[in-house]
Amino acid sequence: MTTTIENLFTGIQKPENEPEIFKNIKLMENARIELVRSNYNEIPSRIYDQEEDEFVMIVKGRAKLLLEQNDKPEIVEINPGDYLTIPRHMKHKVMETEKDTYWVTVLYSPKK
Repeated sequence: MTTTIENLFTGIQKPENEPEIFKNIKLMENARIELVRSNYNEIPSRIYDQEEDEFVMIVKGRAKLLLEQNDKPEIVEINPGDYLTIPRHMKHKVMETEKDTYWVTVLYSPKK
């Protein structure tokens, strides 16, 4: 058996005309693992309200997120090695990132 080793920092282009680039690392029945590469400071990001729970971890760089639950906004800053879980349907928005920030996200839903 040959084991394939891949690297998060290769194989995903630097965002030029978009604030972020997404790459699926692994797709499964109830989950997907994505690599996100961000390249902006302050951005007009859209507000996410997703069907899945989302585990978010910063690998390189840093980011500020706006999280909103029960109409109570909270701004959190996440740094390399930090992670959090955003529950499904919690509205959230990327407020800013450091240039060339790498995130790993896992979007998952309960088994049906």
